[in-house]
Amino acid sequence: MVHWQVFLLISILAESFGRVFQRFLLKDNKSDPIAYAVWFQFLTGILLSVYALIHGFKLPDNLLSLTPNLILVSVLYGLMSIFIFKALQQTEASIFTILFNSRVIITVLGAVILLNNPFTLKQVLGTVLILASVVAISFKKQKLQIKKGEIYSLLAGTFLALGVINDSIILKSFDVATFSAIAFIIPGIFIWLINPKSTGKILALPKDKFFPKIGLMGLIYGTAYLTYNFAYFSGQNAAQIAAIFPISSVITVLISMVLLKERQKMLIKLLAAIISFVGVLLVS
Repeated sequence: MVHWQVFLLISILAESFGRVFQRFLLKDNKSDPIAYAVWFQFLTGILLSVYALIHGFKLPDNLLSLTPNLILVSVLYGLMSIFIFKALQQTEASIFTILFNSRVIITVLGAVILLNNPFTLKQVLGTVLILASVVAISFKKQKLQIKKGEIYSLLAGTFLALGVINDSIILKSFDVATFSAIAFIIPGIFIWLINPKSTGKILALPKDKFFPKIGLMGLIYGTAYLTYNFAYFSGQNAAQIAAIFPISSVITVLISMVLLKERQKMLIKLLAAIISFVGVLLVS
């Protein structure tokens, strides 16, 4: 029997390498990020659908009442995907990862406001540390200067956080494997619907030499998602998993330095990643 730690390790490494690989595909590529986002959502969703069918595809009895939440899934995760692809076209994977961690603050604030969860002194300290990491990574030439790619990174984190809050409502009655597949496919449909002018590029992308790499990217992220769930179901210890997984942000920064040669402001990036990691632990 595979222990939950092995599944979690695979998930962390897949998440870290996936983010670096995504940046590698996009940094010098002028292709339409909308087309990439649509196909990434579809391909990852198809992979997760295969798992859901094997696991047992199940729709909840109250599906109709969850329709507004499912619409939110498509909107929030669709916008998140667009901003991730736009961000990684314009900013380094290491910087994106640190800024993307700001999503934890919004998730906790949402839980405090909507679910009446307490906001403790420890979480306040964690929030300060995460904000400090954002300031550190965005501080340039004696002033705080946030570039367009960094704004996209923060927006991506914001929409993910709102999506997670929405998920907490849906998953009270939805099978996790089934919802996972749906939660990747319907945002792809939403992205396409709001960008009809990109239809030609979307349809042409499968003929592009980069298309198999998008499939590989979907496989990597699908693996990260599934092994994370396997870790939870094997160990039944959500608290430990939630505490360990954020180390992926530090690993992403280190891998980016080696593979993508993102070595400018190396010490600041590493310190910001560590501060952000500690902040996420405290807030979570």
